[in-house]
Amino acid sequence: MTQERDPQSRYARQRGNPEKELLQGTTPTPFSIFSYHLSGGDDEAAMAQLTEDIEWDLMPNGQMYKGKEQVSQFCKAGWRGANERTPEVINDVAGSDWGVFEYWNRATIAEGSTEFARVAKLPFPGDIRSALGHEFKVAVCFVYHFNEQGKIDLIREYTDMGSIMAQISGNR
Repeated sequence: MTQERDPQSRYARQRGNPEKELLQGTTPTPFSIFSYHLSGGDDEAAMAQLTEDIEWDLMPNGQMYKGKEQVSQFCKAGWRGANERTPEVINDVAGSDWGVFEYWNRATIAEGSTEFARVAKLPFPGDIRSALGHEFKVAVCFVYHFNEQGKIDLIREYTDMGSIMAQISGNR
């Protein structure tokens, strides 16, 4: 199913061939292709970049998602938790079987943030709904492993939780 996630997203505006458009002249990596499809609303194409036994580890709290079903639910909750996204890629590199995708996640807290907080088991301060409409900017880094077919089988997500907690609680 294809649906437009966020018309403000650079990826959403560049719909088409990720190999030509994703990171403006760079060679796409397994994670950038995954991210391109996910942010463009093509969940099926995004999930096709992952192995059936994918493991996604949230390093700030030790939460783990195993298998495409759990990872898909986590990703969908994440997209519902924020809108008006304007991501800025910092680094996107991959070797023969490991890669790093680092970016500034800029967005606005949306209605789905309560569900995301529940699914991700993140300790947001107070009632996350009180932060609706609040803009944030947080550094996120994904270290990932991929197999010989270029499918991602492990993702470790590092997010600057201290920064986002301070921003959404109003303590800038």
